[in-house]
Amino acid sequence: MFIDRDGRYFQHVLSYLRDDDVGAEDLGVAALRQLKREFAYYGIELQAPQATAYVLGGEVREDKVSCVYAYNPSDDAWSEVASMQKPRSKFGAASVGDLMYVVGGAGTGGRKLSSMEVYDAQTRTWSVGVPLPAARYLVCGAAVLMNIPECFVLVYI
Repeated sequence: MFIDRDGRYFQHVLSYLRDDDVGAEDLGVAALRQLKREFAYYGIELQAPQATAYVLGGEVREDKVSCVYAYNPSDDAWSEVASMQKPRSKFGAASVGDLMYVVGGAGTGGRKLSSMEVYDAQTRTWSVGVPLPAARYLVCGAAVLMNIPECFVLVYI
């Protein structure tokens, strides 16, 4: 038997039991902590889904490629997803939420790139992002999240 203790988070417990969906997409960090406590009260342990790993572009026998592969740890399998719009290697990449940002790098013929592409994991599509002020390659990317939603930093070396 489940009893609604506080009227605030119990709807998420019911949603999980009924639909296998917690429905916590719009909750902040503090609310997610409370939600975890609510689930624990009922003896329900939530496990975060395993993230998908991506391999993007690169070089095959000195030719730049735009193909992208996704590794799903649940299936223990690789699958090809939508290719980047430009073949590139030596670029920077960072992800925030469901968006992955690819910037700079070396394009066809070794040409330095300033372009940015954005991959949406939900729609599985690429779009054009805001280009760098100057072309760069051998770029390192990193996502830095410090309780600032949708904030990331690309580090250039």
